[in-house]
Amino acid sequence: MRSREVRSFQNLPTYQQTTRIKSHYSRKKMELSCQVSFERLLHDAHDPAEQTEFLDEAKPKRRRCTYAARREEAKRLREELHGLESEVAVLKYRSGHGPDGDPRLKQAELEIAQLSHSGREKHLQIAKAQSAMSRCLGAQQSHPLYTRICLPKNWDQRRAKLVSIREEKLRNAYDFAMDPRHYVDPAKAQYSDERFETAQGDFCGVRFETVQFPGVKSLQQVYDAAVYYLTNMEISITERLGHITVRDDYETIDGSVYNARVLSTVLDNVTMETSSLLFPKMDPDGQCGMVVLDSIDQDELYPYNSAERVRKDVSATAVFTVGKEDKGELVVTMRRAAFLKIYRPHFSLSEDVLQELATGIMAWGDVMLKTVRSIVYGSR
Repeated sequence: MRSREVRSFQNLPTYQQTTRIKSHYSRKKMELSCQVSFERLLHDAHDPAEQTEFLDEAKPKRRRCTYAARREEAKRLREELHGLESEVAVLKYRSGHGPDGDPRLKQAELEIAQLSHSGREKHLQIAKAQSAMSRCLGAQQSHPLYTRICLPKNWDQRRAKLVSIREEKLRNAYDFAMDPRHYVDPAKAQYSDERFETAQGDFCGVRFETVQFPGVKSLQQVYDAAVYYLTNMEISITERLGHITVRDDYETIDGSVYNARVLSTVLDNVTMETSSLLFPKMDPDGQCGMVVLDSIDQDELYPYNSAERVRKDVSATAVFTVGKEDKGELVVTMRRAAFLKIYRPHFSLSEDVLQELATGIMAWGDVMLKTVRSIVYGSR
């Protein structure tokens, strides 16, 4: 075959041979140039992946058939439809029309229902416990801060009695007020208040309270303010409550025991009568101070006038401790506990007046806190 081409080429005229040679040479030169360019581009693509990609692009692309294109389009549409159906199911569930057949949603609903039921059961148990506590309080005739105290007529015997009970009152009050079971977090302010009526018709109130006094000069400053209020409460009660109040001091023993009677006229000219003892104490190191109050049950020298006055008993304590905040500022903490009782009067009073007496049973304690704050922060 090759020899025929040569013989046919030799039989051509000279000018045609020259033209054929030039054309053949041009084609070969172009093919060689394309081959060199291709190899150079392939060499410049250092990454094998790039070389493969280049080779793939260099290959002539095959035309896809119509059937394959439609099949891929149908697959894409099915996937899109599945996604839309999922979104619709979620939207229906959120709007309260969830499908009953989804096991995951059913399981989630079941768990939520169980948790809700458990929460209601716990709240019910707490309510029952609170109800039981209220019944116990209603039957309560005494309190850990209360001590039955009877004072004779003889002054020497009275003084001896007061001195003998002082240390016991202070110790019992401190242990009760500082019992950690009374407080969720003793370092934070908190408040608890209970009011109830006994089977005898007496009105009672129980309070636990933690109060912070930040930025004070010293514990002594807060302690002195509390003692000032307790020995001059008639002034603050009259000013803050509008109840005309007078105080009769019967006995003071070296600033360690105070015996006094307080008469306060409340609504409708009803006079409330309190006969109480005060035992203050400050530790020598100035790190702890406390005050204790308790009422006298029977006083042969100064008896109650139950025929004309409403008797009010107060058994309470306040313990003051000192600490520092993160900024180095002094903070005094007052832990206060109180038990109060207003006896049902021996004379007739309207139901509205009795309810007013019961509602205001804790008012003196509120006046004490306001007075101490005004003294401490007003003097800075």
